[in-house]
Amino acid sequence: MAEISQGQKRIREGQKEVREKFREISEEAAKLQEETNLISKQSAANQLRLDLMFEIVKARTENDSAKDASLTQTLRELMAKQKHELFSRDYLNVVYTLQFGNVMYVI
Repeated sequence: MAEISQGQKRIREGQKEVREKFREISEEAAKLQEETNLISKQSAANQLRLDLMFEIVKARTENDSAKDASLTQTLRELMAKQKHELFSRDYLNVVYTLQFGNVMYVI
């Protein structure tokens, strides 16, 4: 009888350890998912800035100063907004919508 009781106790302890390990793994997975989302949003923001910069260079090569000025101002505003959002609240919850030309970006 004592052997069965000890066996059951070991099983309960093992189950408790497995539950604890599963909880730790779940927490780590959630953190990794959050980091992945942040990296994805940062990558999209970087791509948008690069696209704007490319369009600015293109406008300058074409001597289109109006388009150059407009895109440069858009880039400045976007960077200021991103910087403000990054330091003022949770960056993961920020959504940007910007349209220039025939392309609309939502990041």
